[in-house]
Amino acid sequence: MSDLTFGPARPGETEDLLLLLKRAFRVDPGTERERATHRLVRSDLAQFVVLRDYGEVVAAAHVARHDLRVGEAVVRKADVGHVAVTPERQGCGLGTELMTRLHPFLATEGYHFARLGGLMPFYSRFGYEPFPRRYLEVTVPDLAAPLKGRTWGEWLAPTSTEQRSVRAYCPDLDGPDVLRLGNLRPLALALVSPHASSLPLPPPLRPLSVVYDHGGELRAFAWAEQEAPTATASGNLGLRQLLWDPAAPHAAAALVRHLLHHAAQRGLTMRTRLPYDAQLCEALTADGITFELREMRQAVDGNMVRLIDLESLCQALAPEFAARLRSVGLCPRSGLSLAVGGRTATLPAGLVSGLPPVRVSQSTFLRWALGLETPAETNPPVPPEHRLLLLVLFPRFACVSDTWG
Repeated sequence: MSDLTFGPARPGETEDLLLLLKRAFRVDPGTERERATHRLVRSDLAQFVVLRDYGEVVAAAHVARHDLRVGEAVVRKADVGHVAVTPERQGCGLGTELMTRLHPFLATEGYHFARLGGLMPFYSRFGYEPFPRRYLEVTVPDLAAPLKGRTWGEWLAPTSTEQRSVRAYCPDLDGPDVLRLGNLRPLALALVSPHASSLPLPPPLRPLSVVYDHGGELRAFAWAEQEAPTATASGNLGLRQLLWDPAAPHAAAALVRHLLHHAAQRGLTMRTRLPYDAQLCEALTADGITFELREMRQAVDGNMVRLIDLESLCQALAPEFAARLRSVGLCPRSGLSLAVGGRTATLPAGLVSGLPPVRVSQSTFLRWALGLETPAETNPPVPPEHRLLLLVLFPRFACVSDTWG
């Protein structure tokens, strides 16, 4: 017999939750992983949901709220992680019960879609679909190594202008300008307060936060994080966020080069967590920075997404859809039926009504909605009668987001 209840974690459950996570994930005492688990639970207890049996915490998951700005709209993503079941009860259906109750809860909390990383055969049962991870991997050379009569350090040396312009980020001084840079790009993550979606917050100060300040004008901002070494790598410098004025892509490249030097001096690899951006790739190439564009598509254990509320998501995107239609002289009006993962919604249309429904997968629709892919790139291709309207509604964005997985 059981008496299962589900809901947010309570303040008095901190120690029970810590014990559950450490036992479920076999966290060894005294390790950095244990310290990280303590930091997460004690600082983000309100972001955990738990399954209780007669009041005892038997399963849990962490739900981080990410508000994404998509043009004039804001959509809400649930980043689901640390899904855990107490070891004695694993294999008894508690994980299934937790996930089954989670998604109606996310809908009531206003989430539009969810992302997680995990075993695809398990999470696909709850409607999750694989979602690609794209990022740039910057080649960190030995600065003393020769290349065509010079050293790599000489080829990549900052110019005198860059030496004067690159400095540490100061939130009080630079915060408003960093928000302005974010507003110049149509997609941003974590630039919106989780407590008031209409009030954006500047990024906090971090050890590797830098700006490009040219004559008092802030042209670019970046922050990076040095990751812990592993058994196979001495460490990685992760470029987490990069904002720049579209009129000054060289400023973004200068910040990447500054961080590249930091990585080279410490024997680190360097990887960004930014979706594909053609302007950034061209700027890095022009500045002599070698990189690889990678797209990871895991087949067993990997990145996945699931729509929570398609209709609500389309309503949230409606102001941006209307703006895109008006930009090409079309009058927004409802009429185009959309079918995604067993759910339906109506998109604004600026052409003749009466078109058959658009049918796509959840993963494809979310790549469209977030500007990571256009309908012209979709395989299988969208029907010809839909193509013109969909290309207006779903352009590819230049992205300034954190990781998608």
